[in-house]
Amino acid sequence: MGKYTGSLKDIPLHQASGPTMEKRIVFSPEVNDWPGHVVRYFTIKAGTGNPLHRHDWPHWGLILKGNATGVVDGETFHMEEGGWFYIPPKVTHRFQAGDQDFHFICMVPEEGDRLPVTLVEQP
Repeated sequence: MGKYTGSLKDIPLHQASGPTMEKRIVFSPEVNDWPGHVVRYFTIKAGTGNPLHRHDWPHWGLILKGNATGVVDGETFHMEEGGWFYIPPKVTHRFQAGDQDFHFICMVPEEGDRLPVTLVEQP
């Protein structure tokens, strides 16, 4: 990885919210100097997902590869490569990957990568 460019696959893994998820921090106050926000690159393994949960901060996301079913505030959405998503604060949500791994970028305020989520259902 260079000083100003790099590969997402070369970024070290961090603790994710589910056992079938991978999380890499691309930008944050500590990584590549982005004060106030954190940009994470997630992969959810095909056919798996994360538990329904909520938290006090928003998410902004860009879908890089694959497809998933998203449940946001009780509504179900199809999510696919080239799409985007927004999750408002305090709204329940979860993602379930389709028949291939689901890759996406997720941006949150800085506290969104430090504070725990509130599980609505157990994994």
